[in-house]
Order: sequence, then structure tokens, then C-alpha cells
Amino acid sequence: MVGSGSDRELGSGEDARGAGLVAGMLERLADIGARPEDSYDERLRAGALILASVGIALISFVWVLTYLAFDEPLAAAIPATFQVVTLVGLVVLARTKRFDIFRTTQLTCFLLLPAFLQVALGGFAASSGMILWAVMSPLAALAMLGVDGPCRGWWRSSWCSRCSPCSILGSWTAIRPSCRRDS
Repeated sequence: MVGSGSDRELGSGEDARGAGLVAGMLERLADIGARPEDSYDERLRAGALILASVGIALISFVWVLTYLAFDEPLAAAIPATFQVVTLVGLVVLARTKRFDIFRTTQLTCFLLLPAFLQVALGGFAASSGMILWAVMSPLAALAMLGVDGPCRGWWRSSWCSRCSPCSILGSWTAIRPSCRRDS
């Protein structure tokens, strides 16, 4: 019965323990590769990239299955590649505590894989502008390396150098233009 003292209330008992369990798991995940000498800001930046990468890798299952359902195995292989790179990167990070390696591989994936996916799907229009996801790379680099950090201009120019040719060439870059295929 609603309102009776015997019912569980939101935020009590099992609900609170479940939320605490999830929070603890996310905290442990974010701390993979953390070293005792890392500052709070370094841990925060690392944790943000780790959680974002894992979240994207989990969401990528939907993309992989969708592309496979639409008979686009090459397009499905690209988010699947991100999943593998992220998993291997997390294992390497946990063993070596070298966040710089994980950060570089993730930023590179953020930069290159959307361009590859756009080409695999048949250009800018056919992919619904998939290349725009590559903007995550310079934004993540800015968050990870800071405004005055090393290579900040490199990530921005790399994004422009990937986005411009893919958007200008459009259908010329298409391997298989999906939207133009006859059924």
C-alpha cells in the first residue's frame, strides 16, 4: 500500500545500497590507472575521459547492431574497432598506469573513426554528417591537456584537416553510397 510504513521509500534501504554500489563501481572505473602522486585535477581529467570512453563504447553496441541489421558490415566494424581499442587501452592503463597512452589513443579514435565511418556510409549526406562527431577530439584534447597544454593546436588543425576533405569531397569519398543503392 502506498503510504504505509512497511513499504520501501525512495532512497532508502536497498535503493540506497544499489545507488552506492553503482557509484562505487563508477569511481573504481574512473580511478583505473590512477597513481598516488596524481593531483585531484589529473584524476578528474583521467576519470572523465575513461567514463566518456566506456560510455561511448557501450553505446557503440547499438551502432554495431544497427549497421549490421542494415547490411553495412564495414560501417559496423568502425564502432566495433573503437570498442576493442577502448578495452585494450583500459587493460594497458590498468597495468602500466600510463594515462598518456590511453589519452592519445582515445583522442586519435575520436578524431579518425568518425571520418572513416562517414566514408563507409557514403559521404556527408548519407552518413548524416557523422564527421561532426570528430569535434569531440579537439574538445576532449582541450579538456585533457588544458588551454595551454601541449599539442592543443595540433588537435584542432587535425580535426579541420579531416573534416574539410570529407565534407568537400562528399560522394567522391564514398566506398558504397548506402542511400543511393537500389533495393
